[in-house]
Amino acid sequence: MSVIDAAASSQGLLPSRFSELRSEDFVKLIFTELRNQDPFKPNDSGELLKQIDSIRSIQTNMELGSRLEQLAGASQLNGASDLLGRFVKGLSTGFQLVSGTVIGVQPTSTGSLLELDDGSFVPTNLIQSILASPPNGG
Repeated sequence: MSVIDAAASSQGLLPSRFSELRSEDFVKLIFTELRNQDPFKPNDSGELLKQIDSIRSIQTNMELGSRLEQLAGASQLNGASDLLGRFVKGLSTGFQLVSGTVIGVQPTSTGSLLELDDGSFVPTNLIQSILASPPNGG
């Protein structure tokens, strides 16, 4: 369990639902809590501010994690694009041994796919070798 998931769980929130909340939702939560409190036993303002701060911190961490994932994906795509025109050997998406010249790169949710000149696709994590040009006779 990640730090973000643990923090969200400690707040009684599901991480997947929490990520859908916006700043306006936080304000609504605050006013709803204030409106529903017992006027003879008001909630501790300091505790409420701590909860708000915790929620904000969790939201910031989740946004940072999302941005880091985007950056990592862009970096992986950039690295895969450096293989255009190169000759690679590896396992196709169907786990068949294939080889050929990289003619395209396609981003996916699990990483980049290299499109070879024979029409097969090789996930970047299944590449076995990379050559600058096709070997003689191959």
